[in-house]
Amino acid sequence: MASIVKNKTRGGASAGNGNAALQRCVSLANGALRSDQRVNYEFGLVLGVDDFRQEQLYFLEKDYLHSRGLHGYGTVFGLEVTASRPADNSDEMLITVQPGMALDQLGRPIVVRDEQCARLGAWYAKQVQDGQAPPPDEAGRLRCYVVAGYDECLDALVPIPGQPCSSSEVTQAPSRIRDAFTLELRWDAPRMAAWSAVRSLADLLNGIRFVPGLPEAQSDEAEIIAQVRSLARPPAIGPCAQAADMPAGSPPGALQLPWETARQALDRIFAVWVTEVRPAIHGQPDLIEPGSDAEVEAGILLACIDFVPAAGFNPASPKIDAAEVSDGGRPFLLHTQLIQELLLLGGGQAAAKALREFATLQVRDSHTVWAWLHHPAAVEVTGDPLAAFRLTANGREIKLARVEPLAGFDNVAVLTTAPAAVHALAAGERLALTVDLAALREVGGSPLPDVLAASPYDYLGRTGDQVTVYAAVERILPSRDLATVRAVRLSTGQTALNLWFHTDAPVRLPKEVPVTLGQGGQRVLFAAQPVGGQGGFAFHWQLTPPADVAVGQAAALLLAFDAQAVRVRTAATTLAELIEREHLSFLGYDGRQTVWLYYQVELPPVVEAPPVVIPWDEVFTRIAAQLPTQPFVTITTVMLNSDQTVFELWFHLDRRFDAAEAVVFMEQQMPPPFRVFGERANGRTAPGDPKRPPRLVEIPRERILMTAVQSNVYRATVRSDVWKEFGSNYLRFAFPLDRTTVMAGGAEMSLGDYIKQTGIKFEGHNGEDAVVAFHRVLATGGIG
Repeated sequence: MASIVKNKTRGGASAGNGNAALQRCVSLANGALRSDQRVNYEFGLVLGVDDFRQEQLYFLEKDYLHSRGLHGYGTVFGLEVTASRPADNSDEMLITVQPGMALDQLGRPIVVRDEQCARLGAWYAKQVQDGQAPPPDEAGRLRCYVVAGYDECLDALVPIPGQPCSSSEVTQAPSRIRDAFTLELRWDAPRMAAWSAVRSLADLLNGIRFVPGLPEAQSDEAEIIAQVRSLARPPAIGPCAQAADMPAGSPPGALQLPWETARQALDRIFAVWVTEVRPAIHGQPDLIEPGSDAEVEAGILLACIDFVPAAGFNPASPKIDAAEVSDGGRPFLLHTQLIQELLLLGGGQAAAKALREFATLQVRDSHTVWAWLHHPAAVEVTGDPLAAFRLTANGREIKLARVEPLAGFDNVAVLTTAPAAVHALAAGERLALTVDLAALREVGGSPLPDVLAASPYDYLGRTGDQVTVYAAVERILPSRDLATVRAVRLSTGQTALNLWFHTDAPVRLPKEVPVTLGQGGQRVLFAAQPVGGQGGFAFHWQLTPPADVAVGQAAALLLAFDAQAVRVRTAATTLAELIEREHLSFLGYDGRQTVWLYYQVELPPVVEAPPVVIPWDEVFTRIAAQLPTQPFVTITTVMLNSDQTVFELWFHLDRRFDAAEAVVFMEQQMPPPFRVFGERANGRTAPGDPKRPPRLVEIPRERILMTAVQSNVYRATVRSDVWKEFGSNYLRFAFPLDRTTVMAGGAEMSLGDYIKQTGIKFEGHNGEDAVVAFHRVLATGGIG
């Protein structure tokens, strides 16, 4: 360790004749001094040297204790460190410290009244000669530190009379103790543990967010206190670094406290800091008796100097190629007036914005949550929706399988959780939905963080680009029937029961199901048989009574299903287990073992043969006239951007929900057989005039590219330039009966022939030459 300046007197405190035998024969010093004692003056009290020294020590230590206990340490003002070339030597580098004031780690004032300087090259040459210089790094650079410390100097020698056997020239002693300082260039930085701990505590507290309505169970108070306790061994502020590393634990902004009880929580947190941590910070001087640990340093860092000595450095002719001063990591103290002004200005922040709720959550069932975002404009997700939304229940992660917009509504997202039981929601659970605002933007506009930066409001629960909303699962949707029951007449004349089970997977019933006939009536075992099931599992079951039991019209039946005997999806899963695991609620479930199902028999009427023979063509025509219409095609806009617009066409040709026999066949060539018209407002009147019919603009068929996705599913692509010229938000798709090809039963036919053959009534059939489908393009709004 080498000094820049040691600001002391040249005079010494010992005798100057070198005769060790000459000692003072009179002294009033008679004991050790204590910093917690002051002189109690009384008339007649004899005062000696120790009394006056005790008086000084008491008040000095009170000042030092006050400074280190209430203020800390660091530069108060001035003491700027610079590096420059001296006028007399262009090879040297002059390190200069400007006048200023600081407090050292013991609370003692360091006052530099005049500019101080040292030659870096000469200092480094001495270090090289003494063998104390470390080797440069690969780039030839070295780093040293400017460290300031407090010191004292004995000054103003005066003769001490009354000493026997000596003269006044020999018996001299310093009559003054002058405050001084040390400034050093050295290779190691001083350890400043308290500075590191305080900075780390500030970073930790700055990352806490106060959330209105946050359940106490989700408070991070315990985690915050644990991190505060960890600061007893604080992370070191790297020399020349700009800030301390964050303490181990949660990242900034991840720690939360309930707004309503934040004051009490902070009281407990600060009590731990004051009573446990601050007095026990490892590596700091003892706050009460700082001189008790000789290994703890009192000096403070003023600057780091990175310098490059000349290649082949010659100590006899030192040359420094470059030097750079950095004061990052240097402790400092702000004066009280500045802190006062910052507090009056609210910490320098702008006026607080009005806070709004970001979203409302509604639990639809065990695996579905609707999130209604309250942003005033329609928003959309710019990337992967699964990455933009994160859901937890009682603190456990809930995996999302899908996030998609609710059709027909802006800013309503449907969140579907993974099917596993661990990701099911239960009544009473507390939900937290975290949304990445950076992944949302106003439709056709800016990302939400940019919108909020320019808005007079902000959202509750927002931390940076993330916002969290909370809800409680008050209930899962109302109970539903386990199955729908319908009475049917068998060819034997018996009445059987057809059951359609409302579970998410097929079921397997026991061979017999108990059925009670009427209130308190006979209990009969109905034989259970799956309809079209594989391996005994089916959604559709038939229950048949014994041959000697008659079930008449309007009979009241009570069906009892043993939840322990009914299997769902696999033989290993009972209905009772599924109800408990998925938190399902079925009407009639007693909560233990049985699901009761009530049904009053309603038999279909007996159809009498007509007295007049009707031709089959007319029979089919009459039946077809009574049949309801069914959808012909579902059209979805799957892409709408600056490059192209893509529609997906999904055709439905059969009445049966569990069969797919006929397909619409469209060869992948130009042009497609259908026509697309866009409806536009008639320009001759004011826009939106309801009295004027729309003007139809047809998209040229040769400009539509068709690709097959799978059977009965095609995609139609329109380039953006074509879309801008002919497209519209309101479209008509016309499918000609004679040019639309259908493959049914291995035969190829037109759509018109298929309709005649099957008697199917399609929605949009104009009764003449085409089936017309109408489609609304969501040009604005929606999520996804």
